Amino acid sequence: MREILFRAKRKDNGDWVYGDLIHNIDCVKVRERETDINRIAKSYEIIPKTVCQYTGVKDSNGTEIWEGDIVRYPCGAEYETFYDDEMMSFRLKNGTDIHSLEIESNFELEVIGNIHDKEEEI
Repeated sequence: MREILFRAKRKDNGDWVYGDLIHNIDCVKVRERETDINRIAKSYEIIPKTVCQYTGVKDSNGTEIWEGDIVRYPCGAEYETFYDDEMMSFRLKNGTDIHSLEIESNFELEVIGNIHDKEEEI
């Protein structure tokens, strides 16, 4: 079974938080996943536009590829990872050039950033 995991930037400090997505009446939160049964999971209010889902694919360095990540092929071409509702799959786009994000392609890809951190640099 594919692991369904989300990440988003915390509203209070802008740090990434990883876990389960929770929609409340007045806000959206991410609740950390706990591996220790004796610890209570913490929930953090997040910035909704930064919510990204894990694709289930890792790059050539073993780094997880998330929706919104920017990846590079060895030839230098850079693509943004996104979820295509019509195709019901994660894909890669660079302008009008769109490719499927396949498990086999992870041996060529390298995560070099993400669209949300890139926005902060501008």
